Amino acid sequence: RLPLNAKVFLKEGPGIVYDEEMFVLLDQVIDWCEKYRLYVILDMHAAAAGQSGLLCDDGVDNIPHLYIDEEGWERTMLLWEKLAGRYADRSVVVGYDLLNEPLALGRWDCYLPQLQKFYEEAIQRIRKVDKKHILFLEGHRFASRNDIFHKDMDPECGNWALAMHMYESLPDLGIMGPILAS
Repeated sequence: RLPLNAKVFLKEGPGIVYDEEMFVLLDQVIDWCEKYRLYVILDMHAAAAGQSGLLCDDGVDNIPHLYIDEEGWERTMLLWEKLAGRYADRSVVVGYDLLNEPLALGRWDCYLPQLQKFYEEAIQRIRKVDKKHILFLEGHRFASRNDIFHKDMDPECGNWALAMHMYESLPDLGIMGPILAS
């Protein structure tokens, strides 16, 4: 799972300007993984504008602006389109983890509808350029919740997985049972 920060791929300023040097560096890392037979999941650890509401997403003020600011939303969508198009034919890339730990704290639950909409739109846009790779989706509250997923999130390809994070607990049936049952 290779963590990505949108800021290093998208230059600051008006319009969308990609930093091609960063893509070349990412290509090199993926080439190394292929050489040493390691699979890669591209993980949007820090989306444009921040998705978690915490420092870990490199946002400016611990507010999940991804769901509030149209520009951050669109920059993240365009970056996913670019990444998916660039790596659509790379078999060493297993898939794309669309957002790391979105809406980490309960106080941000008011943005759950926007998170669902983000996933729906991102999946649709990615599938226009890449129908092969697995799409990894994380629920809110540090990726520990799955209650926002009520349907097949990738109806065109049916190739998605729920990525859960477990902190301070062991993944036993007491915890995993309800998740697996839903």
